[in-house]
Amino acid sequence: MDIETTIKNNIITIEPFRFRAAGFRLKISGQSSFDGNLNMKIRLGLPPLGLFGIPIKVTGTQTMPRIRFGKGGGEDDIIPETEYTDHLPDDVAKMIKNAKEEKLEDAPEIPGEIK
Repeated sequence: MDIETTIKNNIITIEPFRFRAAGFRLKISGQSSFDGNLNMKIRLGLPPLGLFGIPIKVTGTQTMPRIRFGKGGGEDDIIPETEYTDHLPDDVAKMIKNAKEEKLEDAPEIPGEIK
């Protein structure tokens, strides 16, 4: 089975693929993120030929998925893309700037250490 996927800005996009299991015909597509968010569409084709199908929408997170029957709203991209930069937020930069190094009391002296 070949499952085509793409990864861009923390989002794994799964292209539609089909397979059969125990007489049911399934079609799955959607998105998942490395943060654990889900946005999947599933069509469960009923036996014997899969002509009648039940649409299923899976959203939420990997630990707490929300499963709804029906096509649901027209929300294609529920998962927001995350862009990463080298810029630190101002509050984090202030914390780093104001942080003081504390020397451990039991730490041995290191020869040649600059004090």
